[in-house]
Parts: sequence; structure tokens; C-alpha cells
Amino acid sequence: MVMAVAGCGGPSDEERFQQAEDMIRNGQFLDAIPVLKQYLLRHPHHSGAHLYLGICYMLSDKWIALAEGEIRTALYLYRRDGERSTIPRFSGEYFKARCYMELIKASLLRYDAAFDPRMPPNILETAVEGLRNAIDEALREVPDNAEIRAIAEQ
Repeated sequence: MVMAVAGCGGPSDEERFQQAEDMIRNGQFLDAIPVLKQYLLRHPHHSGAHLYLGICYMLSDKWIALAEGEIRTALYLYRRDGERSTIPRFSGEYFKARCYMELIKASLLRYDAAFDPRMPPNILETAVEGLRNAIDEALREVPDNAEIRAIAEQ
């Protein structure tokens, strides 16, 4: 005989996503990564979870390439789903701007790393070009965002 017991299945998907969001707000980026990955196993098209995973990758151990991939996935899904934010507290426009701000941050991390004296000189040129491209792309996509405009003017 099989018996169903209410409440024994662990956290719901919404609770798992909220847990990850809380971890991120508390600076627990490494701890949030497995929670987000577990969530994405059941919801692979959730743009907000991809954005958060990208942020966690970037801020935990500077996994910049993985971060950029997750953030670009978030942008793709956001567009595909009619420019709708899957993070309830973010408007659609804010979600898009946040994605582009995170891509700029990733480019800034690459730029900072390029100043390591052990790096070949062409790495700095590549990092500068990548930063310019990230800012230009953000300005094209969210031209009225004050934060992005301020970065572009520096």
C-alpha cells in the first residue's frame, strides 16, 4: 500500500527559487549555485534563474565565461517569452537592464584581470574591446537606463 504524506516532499519549486534569491541577497553566492542548478533541472527556461546563476558564477569564484553564458541565456529566454520578467519583483524593462549591467560587470572583471603582469599584452586589448562592446550593446538595448549611460560616459 502506498501512502502520500503531505509536506514530506521537500521545498516546492517556488520555495527553492525564493531560497536562492535570499542566499544571493545575503551574499551566499556559492551556496546558491546548487540550489539554482536544481531549480533549473525542473525549469530550464526560467530566465530569472539563469540570470541569478550567472550572477553567482561571476561573484563567487569569478567564473566569468560561465556567468556570461547564463546571462545571455537569460536574455534569450526573456526575449523569447515576450520580454516578461520571471523574477516577480523585477519589471520586464528592469530585468533586461539588469542583464546588460551584469554583462558589463563581467567585461569589467575581464578588464581588471588583464592588468595581471603575467598576462600577454594582447589580453588587455581584447579586454578593452570586450568592455566597449558590452557597453555599446547595452546602450543599444536599453538606451534610457541612467546607470548604463553613466558608465558609457566615463
